[in-house]
Amino acid sequence: MTAHESAVSRCQEKDLPTSCVGLEGALAKVALEVMSREAGYERILESIAIEACGKIIDTPRRLLNAEITREPAWGTVREPKTVRGRLLLKAMVGWGGVDRINGELQVMAKAIFWPLLVHELVKGSMELICLHGISAVSDEDYSVVMDHTEHVEYEVPMIQIGPVTYQAFLKVLPRPETLAQCTMVLSQMEPIEFEEFLFEMIEAPDSARAVLRDLVGDANSEESLDE
Repeated sequence: MTAHESAVSRCQEKDLPTSCVGLEGALAKVALEVMSREAGYERILESIAIEACGKIIDTPRRLLNAEITREPAWGTVREPKTVRGRLLLKAMVGWGGVDRINGELQVMAKAIFWPLLVHELVKGSMELICLHGISAVSDEDYSVVMDHTEHVEYEVPMIQIGPVTYQAFLKVLPRPETLAQCTMVLSQMEPIEFEEFLFEMIEAPDSARAVLRDLVGDANSEESLDE
């Protein structure tokens, strides 16, 4: 099933319109209702979001920072290059990523309500894992990659294909508890090797699972030798 078909199916399942204008109106109505119901419970929900993220991806709780706020923007954002991008930037309702806090890299997430907050915490945790995985990459190479990939204009297509890709990734994990470890080893792959893995993840999941099993096994062996 394609990402588009999956999105349409999800809308139908939740009795939401599938047209762009109709869907945006329905989602805005849902968002306002959620925000209304959460009012007064923000601090409790922030703590629950941190616990939920820790259970999903086993991120140390002390590295997670979460805030429900009507103004979620934080940090330095690349200036959009298009009118569409500038409009999207003004409409952003959740921000997540990695920031240096008290001398160490930590996850920072801000969103207008709880479901988005958990989403941004998990995204930020994945980014933190990948940053540790590519710590040997030069600042110059890192900047080149980010200049080509980190743009607000990519948010809409990524929102469509992200859930399908992530679900496919979860299905090829050797074990559920290896999520963080598998993310780490994948972040260290060479670009072509990683691209080939993604194709296998979609088209030949058994083969992709075997690749991950071998990579995690090799990583564990190296850790044992270091000890």
